[in-house]
Amino acid sequence: MRVGQGILDPSHPATKADIRRLPQVDNRYFRLRAVPNGLLELNLESTGSPSWPKVDVWASRITRATESRKESIQEEPNTISQAVSNIPPLFLDFVSPPLLIPHPKGSIPMSLYFSIGKARTHKHATKRRRLRTKIKEAINLIVTRGASVDEETKEMTFNKDEVQKRGHKWILPDWAYLCYPNPEVYLAPYPDLIKALRGSLQQIWDSGMCHETGWAEGEMQMQRGFSSLGPESPQESNKRPHKGRRSQTHDKNRGSSRERDQITSNAGRKLYSSGMNRRLQELLDLTPRKPVNGRPSSKRHKPS
Repeated sequence: MRVGQGILDPSHPATKADIRRLPQVDNRYFRLRAVPNGLLELNLESTGSPSWPKVDVWASRITRATESRKESIQEEPNTISQAVSNIPPLFLDFVSPPLLIPHPKGSIPMSLYFSIGKARTHKHATKRRRLRTKIKEAINLIVTRGASVDEETKEMTFNKDEVQKRGHKWILPDWAYLCYPNPEVYLAPYPDLIKALRGSLQQIWDSGMCHETGWAEGEMQMQRGFSSLGPESPQESNKRPHKGRRSQTHDKNRGSSRERDQITSNAGRKLYSSGMNRRLQELLDLTPRKPVNGRPSSKRHKPS
């Protein structure tokens, strides 16, 4: 699946990745997936609100992260993380963008889009609208009021402490959510729907943060002179043969390779030995046999 042209952030590393590997969850009630806002296409017809800020592109985020990393090393050199990733926590904090969308105090912004078709859900617009409203209400209860389900009583409970600690860690910032509801949402009890949404949002959050960390690691390795695919040093990469020399050698031998390809078997093995070629010609009666050890060899003649 390819990313179309005219997207909001062409510098985002997700443009080089497979969209099908981005976070997504599928259950009996809905299918939920998330993509970075940078992959959304720019709509030239819509103007939007002038008070809304522009998209925080990946290149500017990396620039801020690099500058903050230099300042943190000068001020507190002993606080740099020594983990395998070698990425300071402050670097990842700046790579994860802040909440850019204006929102009221005590709320968390979320870019949520729905795809509700008649064939998959219902022909009446009122019932399709009910599917969208019910899912939005359940997400609102989870993020702003800490709604959860008691395993013993199977009833819905609310936790204010959870809202203060991790209320902003349910929704990925600068990501767009796409929801495909199923007809089962219409009659689903709220406890069952909230339980499914809590697991889905948590799974998408973990997967999205994993992608953000991997992209940040790749960018940091490029800045330090390493390849984003492994810990290979530039000195080791210089030992590789040059592609231009290899192509020149291949061009010189191109004529002989074409001649050998004419007697190639189905398995792709080539007959390089002259003795094998001579034996093949004898079997095809193309040339007579030569004397061996001074004795004349039996010659097969074609019938006249």
